[in-house]
Amino acid sequence: MDAFSWYAAETNHPSKNCMNKAVPLCSLTNLQLRFLCPTDLPEVRALCQDWFPIDYPYTWYEDITSNPRFYSLAAVYEGIIIGLIVAEIKSYFKLNREDKDILAASFGKS
Repeated sequence: MDAFSWYAAETNHPSKNCMNKAVPLCSLTNLQLRFLCPTDLPEVRALCQDWFPIDYPYTWYEDITSNPRFYSLAAVYEGIIIGLIVAEIKSYFKLNREDKDILAASFGKS
């Protein structure tokens, strides 16, 4: 099975799943969304280390793959995780100060 890489010529991707073909943006038959599960942790961690300039703590990966307070979805193409969506529902008063300003005033902030 081919693996996925955003970089067409890359061959030493830190994830065990690497490939040299692009994902066609018009084909939805092989693209699925599913919730993350604990067995996804190693792959999700490798992908996040490649995609983001932030080193997340290991506990964050445990939380997003197993804690129901997170809504964590994987975009899966032909069995390979190619994208992630992670959301957490919080009340306005529990938000970080820097995050409060991104909400529209019409949100109610309660």
